Amino acid sequence: MMVLSKLLNGIKTCFRHPKPRHVYAVTTGDYVGQFFVYVEQVDNSFCFLTLPDMCVKYVPVQEFLDGIDKKIVDPVEKMPAEVFDICVAQYRKNEMEDK
Repeated sequence: MMVLSKLLNGIKTCFRHPKPRHVYAVTTGDYVGQFFVYVEQVDNSFCFLTLPDMCVKYVPVQEFLDGIDKKIVDPVEKMPAEVFDICVAQYRKNEMEDK
């Protein structure tokens, strides 16, 4: 029974983890109305480009997972590859400017 519980928790965590090219809508809080485009994970943070502001945001892994569980962040859609490439280019540009 313990093995099954661990397996199910692992699967649940996998579905909560952001996926490349996926867009997430923020439904409450400081960033309400913004969309977060998942780009990559760095250390213990998920990295997003926000739309429409085009800002880079680093969200701690546990904070994002809590946001998914509490319905603060909702998955919206998977972006077309061409659009995602433009978002990644903007993300990289903003990262370079911040350094």
